[in-house]
Amino acid sequence: MGKGARTRVNSAEKFKERREQAKLEIQKQKKNKLVMTVVAIVLAVVIAASALTYVFYYQNGEYLRKQVAAESTNYKIDNALMLYFFNQNFNSIYNYYGAEYFSLLTGVDLNVSLKAQAYGETGATWFDYVLENTKTSVQSMLYLAEAANVVGFELTAEEKMMLKERAEALDTTGYSGKLNKDDYGRALEFTALTSMYQEFLLDAYTYDEASIKAEYEENSKMYDVVDYRRFAISFSEKEDSDLPSKAEAEKMADDLATAKTEKEFLLKVEEIVKATDPDISDEQLQETLDNTLFVNQYYEEGSEFSEWLFNEERKAGDIHTYKSDSVSAVAVSMLTSERARNEDKTMNSRHILFATTTYGSEEAAKAKAEEVLKEWESGEKTSESFGKLAFKYTDDMGSLYTYGLYENTTKDSFVAEYDEWIFDESREVGDTAIVKTDYGYHIIYFEGQGLEGWKTMVLNNKLQSYLESQIALYAETFQVTFYDGVLRDLPV
Repeated sequence: MGKGARTRVNSAEKFKERREQAKLEIQKQKKNKLVMTVVAIVLAVVIAASALTYVFYYQNGEYLRKQVAAESTNYKIDNALMLYFFNQNFNSIYNYYGAEYFSLLTGVDLNVSLKAQAYGETGATWFDYVLENTKTSVQSMLYLAEAANVVGFELTAEEKMMLKERAEALDTTGYSGKLNKDDYGRALEFTALTSMYQEFLLDAYTYDEASIKAEYEENSKMYDVVDYRRFAISFSEKEDSDLPSKAEAEKMADDLATAKTEKEFLLKVEEIVKATDPDISDEQLQETLDNTLFVNQYYEEGSEFSEWLFNEERKAGDIHTYKSDSVSAVAVSMLTSERARNEDKTMNSRHILFATTTYGSEEAAKAKAEEVLKEWESGEKTSESFGKLAFKYTDDMGSLYTYGLYENTTKDSFVAEYDEWIFDESREVGDTAIVKTDYGYHIIYFEGQGLEGWKTMVLNNKLQSYLESQIALYAETFQVTFYDGVLRDLPV
């Protein structure tokens, strides 16, 4: 497997509830009055000088750079870098839930310090939770950096220069102004070193068809997929509710469970929807029916429903009904495609994203994409030359350190427009185009077809196990120390 981001197909949860975030009241601060005397003037000069020192040292983050939060033999991570990595980890969690649902599903108030918000019922705070995740990732990065140092792996002068240019172009007004361009530059360079050395390790991993097949045969349930339809009927015992009662919902579910074919299942769902919502439009009805379909679903350990789906005796048309006293709904599922290997095609592509948010408008992002495409077309027009431009220009940090490359991506891995372009049956290796999405404009370079879906899953797991074994080996070889007292000072 060549250098690139390894993707895994996961079941995506659809969040449908909404909640308005509560607004915090702005507390008014009282200003202290100064007594205008000669002594007071002298004191004011001293206070002003101290205030300037405070602003420079604390407000501008200088104190963060003086605090060593973690270290290994050859590397030190100060609190400025830890703040960057902390925010990266928090943003990953935030983006997983999405801006619209984050506060609703986590209970986190973005206007309040994470140190003041409880995480679960363990007594820990959200700060503690994110910090532990950050320490784990930084620890792995330090192990990788030390390993890279041993073998002499380092960034090229050109890569360092381009990362420095990226840092200079970044907006540093975030994080209360505590991080400057130098902090961003150091963070980008350290991330690049460790990420690219990790890719170097994965590229060195060797495998053959026999080992892939052997792993599949031994753990086929982990790599097989199924398709099914699922419809949940919500109920309420409140008199003023438009929902059916529990007894009515269960009666509807029992009738739905008598369906013998997928077509009959959908017809019964349609009847239920129209009965509970007579004013539903044809478009909304079709969307509801479409949303009952779940394709290429993988096994989930510990799930009773998943165990039912992946039972070797399961046949297409089998029905599963879920009822629970803790959930005000009854769910009926029909297996529509029996457990089998995922033979779907995957694709390899490189891209350069020009985000609308970066360039301020769609027009500016498009103009920059056209400019860079011309730059590539005036050169060697190779995959390698495209990758260098991706490293220099892309706004997609997820593929920055792989030079814009995504390998073995399944359908629906990207936004619709991107997917449609790379999965076009007429696509040939070397095809290049500008494609517009909600994120901005992408220049996409088609690298060719990847592995079948099931092989991708097997290989991803083997690579993950290999990487974990390497990190475990480094943990025995290199020592990493964290200073928790310093870490508590992170301003979040």
